Amino acid sequence: MAEQTPTKADLRDIGLRIKALRKERKLSQEKLAAAADLSRTYLTVLEAGGKVASLTTLLRLAKALAVNPAELFLDPAEVPASTRAIVVRICSRLMGAKRSASELARLEQLIITFLKG
Repeated sequence: MAEQTPTKADLRDIGLRIKALRKERKLSQEKLAAAADLSRTYLTVLEAGGKVASLTTLLRLAKALAVNPAELFLDPAEVPASTRAIVVRICSRLMGAKRSASELARLEQLIITFLKG
């Protein structure tokens, strides 16, 4: 399988989703960054779609936001329930397992490929 790099639109969408979830929870960037063990500057860049976050970073953000990691990728209003259910199951398993960096990288690529259809 060829490696697929997220597009600028993908990064922007994920960043906007993180920002929306943060605002829904009335969290400042400082508080979310601290809870996810990130710098506020890095969180600002992620929310703007300026960087590709590692799967580990996304999992930490999801935990700090108290959401399933799938919610960082999928807007419930725009994704069929069957697709959401699959991604939620994948992300739930990711959160509950110890994985090596190479496994996380492979899983990250699989999720990106799946989301791009």
